[in-house]
Amino acid sequence: MRKILILILIFTFIYTFSKSADRIKPPDAKKKKHVTEIHGHKLVDNYHWLKNKDKKEVIDYIKKENKYTENKMKHTEKLQQEIYDETIKRIDETDLTVPEKHGNFYYYTRTEKDKQYKIYCRKKGSLDAEEEVILNVNKLAEDYDYYDLGVFKISPNHNLLAFSYDTKGSERYNLRIKNLETGEILDDRIDNIDDFVWANDNKTFFYTVQNSANRPNKLYKHRLNQKREKDPLLYKENDEKF
Repeated sequence: MRKILILILIFTFIYTFSKSADRIKPPDAKKKKHVTEIHGHKLVDNYHWLKNKDKKEVIDYIKKENKYTENKMKHTEKLQQEIYDETIKRIDETDLTVPEKHGNFYYYTRTEKDKQYKIYCRKKGSLDAEEEVILNVNKLAEDYDYYDLGVFKISPNHNLLAFSYDTKGSERYNLRIKNLETGEILDDRIDNIDDFVWANDNKTFFYTVQNSANRPNKLYKHRLNQKREKDPLLYKENDEKF
């Protein structure tokens, strides 16, 4: 009889919990009519307002969505942790890539346990040489909730590194130049960059930028220590099909 009572209590708890979980209502996004006309066709998007991630009402709505997910998935937290722990056991958190020789340097990346991002390194002349860390993304990302590395280009003389980064998840990257001899980050900065290539003089580079639709459509030339506003536009693609 005692065992039967215990089973009844267990099933009652499970039933009550499942019913309370079912009562959790997902947030209801407001409908705001937004019409885009393309080639004579009108496209209606009632949730266009959610694209503006900087607005308070959008952020508030996302928080409600996250809260709903947390409540709905709360009963799986233990399982989530078990799956995560099992996955981590199968990954070599401290690892390195096969070195690639460029010029007189061997370039490679490595990862460290409990660190989220790669560490970019090189050795000069031999794999037995002393390691030089040229970019530790973990340090760059310390002050941000999100960090994604884009362009990573070494100059022809191996003295400069061009790298770009996105800290908002918008896929719009900012370019900086690092002097690998001194460790200094130069004043040169290009925002909204898409792609990049060094010229052979190690002082000039070419880059493309994106338009409002995140499509690269302009090609510029830049010389180090020159103001961005003075960069000559070499080419502009006006046809959105390209």
